[in-house]
Amino acid sequence: MNRTFFCVLLLGLLMGCNNTKPTSSGPPVEPGISLPASSAISGKPNYLGTTLKARATVESGNRPDSSHSDRLFLNRDGTRLALSLGKTEKTQIWDMSGEPKKLFEQKGRAQAFSPDGKLYLRSGADKPEIVNAESGAVVSTLQYEGTRDHAAVHFRTPEVLIGAMFANRESGKPGELIISEFNTGTGQVTASFKVAYEARNPSIVFGGMDGVEVVVGDSKTKKVQFWNTITQKPSLECLLAEAMPDSHWSYFYASFDGKWLTAQTAKAIEIFDTKTGAAVSIVPKEANGARLCPTGDLFAAHMVFGDEKYNVHQGYVVYNIHRKEHLAFLPSSGLALTFSADGKVAVNYTKSGELQVWDMTQLAGK
Repeated sequence: MNRTFFCVLLLGLLMGCNNTKPTSSGPPVEPGISLPASSAISGKPNYLGTTLKARATVESGNRPDSSHSDRLFLNRDGTRLALSLGKTEKTQIWDMSGEPKKLFEQKGRAQAFSPDGKLYLRSGADKPEIVNAESGAVVSTLQYEGTRDHAAVHFRTPEVLIGAMFANRESGKPGELIISEFNTGTGQVTASFKVAYEARNPSIVFGGMDGVEVVVGDSKTKKVQFWNTITQKPSLECLLAEAMPDSHWSYFYASFDGKWLTAQTAKAIEIFDTKTGAAVSIVPKEANGARLCPTGDLFAAHMVFGDEKYNVHQGYVVYNIHRKEHLAFLPSSGLALTFSADGKVAVNYTKSGELQVWDMTQLAGK
């Protein structure tokens, strides 16, 4: 992604763009559903249009916990799914190539899924383990100093895993940002670097699906840094306009093709053009979460709203970013939505513990 854009974007967001304040960090999991305080059933606007019927709906056999810590991971072509269950600390692996079929369930929560869907990283043991997603066998155990889990992990390729963590923060002294590259077959560190970091409440995410850049933000010190995991050097640094009263800050999701970025703050969820840095679309105020579709100029916002007959609906409204209009409605009490990288499959995990599978090719040409 264009690094100049990131600087413009972050400075614009954090120094007065819409006067938004960051409130959340962490994995890309949709928040729980709640009816907006202001009337969402006034009949205007009407977001119902083409309603897409899920290709399949199956029971996972698990009831989501109230913390909404469950996560979904799809491989690149949407044929394999890892469902990470926070409450029971288990992972389910599903075959999604036809009718969804659960292959097995194991102890430990999935933290990342390889692009080909053959490996996943799980926590729950003394140290995270690389697991064969087809057999459930442990391939390797990550070897690194200390016992602290990585704050962010990402498979750059099936052979390379990138992990980022903070260490030594408990001592009251400046901590260390540690970014490591692992060989997934052996679990050994193949490259690593450490940086002294004055982070009191750090948040770490990956800046794109290629796993090259790690983004680190700290609401107390007001510092946001981008680190290139290949050059082992900072690629960008920006400052927040003011310190936040809590430990959370704005977080971003990037489209797989690098064209779009979504930024979620206290008051709005906005879509940005990564070439120009311009905000091209603002998610409706009823939305309580939004995800970019990996292909095409589309994003999906989870919403609770009313139609002209004052019936309350909840689900994902799919928008065209350029035209700023909705294309379809995916009814769901969703907790987590994920897409395959080719944009053909979407899977949602509902409040009742169901997996819903949508064929997104129905939107081709819209």
